[in-house]
Amino acid sequence: MSQSFSAAAGSFVSLPQYILEHWQPLILPPAPFPQVLTASLSALVISEANSWYPGSALFKILTSLSFLLGGFAQLQSLSQTTSTSTSQSTSTPLLTSPPSYHASQFGAAHFLLVGLLFSLIGDILLIPPRSSYLAYHPRKTTRPKPTSPRIASSDTSNLGNRFRLGMLFFALAHSAYIFSFLSRPFSPDSTSATPLQWGPFLTTFGSLMYIASLLGLFSSTSSPVTPSSTEPRPHAPAHRSTFTLHIPPSMRWMVIAYTIVICSMVATAAATDAGQQRTLGAVMFAISDIFVARDVFGGGVAGWMWRAGGWTLYFGGQMVLAGCVA
Repeated sequence: MSQSFSAAAGSFVSLPQYILEHWQPLILPPAPFPQVLTASLSALVISEANSWYPGSALFKILTSLSFLLGGFAQLQSLSQTTSTSTSQSTSTPLLTSPPSYHASQFGAAHFLLVGLLFSLIGDILLIPPRSSYLAYHPRKTTRPKPTSPRIASSDTSNLGNRFRLGMLFFALAHSAYIFSFLSRPFSPDSTSATPLQWGPFLTTFGSLMYIASLLGLFSSTSSPVTPSSTEPRPHAPAHRSTFTLHIPPSMRWMVIAYTIVICSMVATAAATDAGQQRTLGAVMFAISDIFVARDVFGGGVAGWMWRAGGWTLYFGGQMVLAGCVA
């Protein structure tokens, strides 16, 4: 029994050692883009906590621009590295090796940048109109809180064209990431794409779809629900669970399609990642969408702290993915 305990203890101790030995340091875009993202995200949270619409809208766009421009900065650095390698190969006739790893991966980098661009557009589309924002972000003033929802209760079949279009652009972003992940592994030590590993893909995809079903993403309700990030409901019954979602029938198939796309994106990242960075970024993105779903379909205003948690995961994950351009 003591030998079994020692073996178990040894396995437990070896797990952190295994992680330390196999964990590859994250590659982020060059300065100042990660720093700008951190500062603008902090300003966004402060603006949201104080119900300051100009700051909330402005700093959200600035934070999104940070990961997009960071990705382009990575690509520029990539081009400079390729030019240097090419010039050295030209000046040394004995060097007849094939194009460098970086030079052969421009397709994957561009797919990833397209995904970042689509995400920026989606972020802009999900910024609510000023009137709707102020209606459900009352400041501590004498201004009375409105009693009517942003969308009339009789209009339960439409959650807003901006929200639908925003979902479409995020689905396109996930699709672009899938194409990027399938193009190559994220590892400087490899020069060819890793074939999709169907075992990890199916396991990850199936697990995520099961979690999504537990969260209620595949069910619908006829009760009026309006997204809180764009069209929030003013009240929520106290007995509802934190992750209880109420998706109207008009949005059911769109939500299901979006869920399949994002689960496919995370599964593809896990099944093609030569390290852990793209998987980490994809998982952070997916978890942030749970925060969005609760805020949008949870039947009430989740609060600025809830949105701050989702934003931290989302923007952090996007910056991690932007680093995968390298």
